[in-house]
Amino acid sequence: LERAFEKLSRITSIALQNNVIDTKDMTDEARGVFVDLMNMQAKPIPGSISDMTSGSPTPTSPQLGRVAKLPVPLEKAESWEMDMLSLSLHEREQVLVHIFFDSGIGCVSAALYTDPEMFHKFYECTMAGYLDLQYHNAIHAADVTHVVYRLLSLVQAEQWVSEVDLFALLVAAMCHDMGHMGRTNPFLVETGHELALRYNDASPLENMHSASLFQVCSKPETNIFKALAPDQFKKARKTSIAAILHTDNAHHFDMVKTVNQLYEVSSDVIEKQAKQGDKGGLLPPYQCDVLQKESITYLQLFLHLADISNPLKPFTMSEAWAKRVVAEFFDQGDEEKQLGIPVGMLNDRDKTSLPGSQHGFINFLVAPLVFGTIKLLPFLHPLATQMAENLREYRNSWVAEAKPDEEAISKRDADVDKAREKADELRLRVQQDLLAPPEVGKSTSRIHPWPSNYSVASPSPSSSLLRLSGNPRPPDS
Repeated sequence: LERAFEKLSRITSIALQNNVIDTKDMTDEARGVFVDLMNMQAKPIPGSISDMTSGSPTPTSPQLGRVAKLPVPLEKAESWEMDMLSLSLHEREQVLVHIFFDSGIGCVSAALYTDPEMFHKFYECTMAGYLDLQYHNAIHAADVTHVVYRLLSLVQAEQWVSEVDLFALLVAAMCHDMGHMGRTNPFLVETGHELALRYNDASPLENMHSASLFQVCSKPETNIFKALAPDQFKKARKTSIAAILHTDNAHHFDMVKTVNQLYEVSSDVIEKQAKQGDKGGLLPPYQCDVLQKESITYLQLFLHLADISNPLKPFTMSEAWAKRVVAEFFDQGDEEKQLGIPVGMLNDRDKTSLPGSQHGFINFLVAPLVFGTIKLLPFLHPLATQMAENLREYRNSWVAEAKPDEEAISKRDADVDKAREKADELRLRVQQDLLAPPEVGKSTSRIHPWPSNYSVASPSPSSSLLRLSGNPRPPDS
């Protein structure tokens, strides 16, 4: 009874949280993450203004070359080392064709409802709908689609998500930022943009993105949902719209609260699943009571997590994407200055550094969602290890560039150590027989483990490539 009351207390505490943050002791970059990106309220600073199968089928591997001719080795396409920035428009299409038609997820979802010819027309039309921006472009669309696919595969989603929903989520990922003009929702609202007026200031970008998807589908030659029965189309439309709308960062901390509540309600079942290890099948109570009951929430989570997944990638890829994000923010900041409106805290190129902004973005925004998600979905624990490694990399870059005092370094070191300890905790609940530090390896067979005398100031491996293991599992016939 005491344990039950403790759990109820934790659930209630999570539910009572509101989207107001005390930013008193935060840097400007950290405050920018909350106020500008998350559209949250900040407490005033004193003195300032302010249909499913069960069991564990035999694993099957994705097939190579049945439809797609991959531009990279299959092993890379099935890993977090897939670098969309290095591929051409056509090569990115080949990777997505693999996901939709050759992969374990695609074979039981998209391949049932569309064909390569229709996909090609849809791909060309949707990618043409992306503007030539630094970040919110067609490369980002392909990258997010790949990350969504990896998440679905690793959590064995084909066992507990319907075929139509899997298909719809992959399509939504391709189109989730279509038409983005490189400006944030708060900017559109502040300037009275047409989209803000049309959608009453409520997620104007995301409403436009989902509408753009179905404008493409309104034409028979590019309607990727054409083969769906009317009830299936309604389901696909509902899922796609819900997932895209939840990529608005204004919903981020509501998603964090939801994830934490889901864990507290079913923590006993989830911890039993975690003890199955990385390669364990889904336990029936976990599959039915934890996953299937909240499948639409997980689909929204996967797209949103994929959309902010840059800090979860190998560091060289993470940094390349971060530079693009910051460049786009700076472009907005320049326009804000020209218009004489408040400049976002992350948008001023004269005051914001890449390492500083990424530390705030990871520590205050990405980490809470990643840690909460991994508590629910133990298979994803390597993401936390990579995130902690990247946080350390950005800390080292910040020290080299900013040359801060010892007190500032100590505070940042505490953040990095806290993230690393939490990542280790999440890893060890799954890999209970492993007492050694987590391995953050290179793309070769040589492994560079965290040093036994780890400290955030110690030099990092020359490459931080991390691959999650796990093959898709098809549903029972």
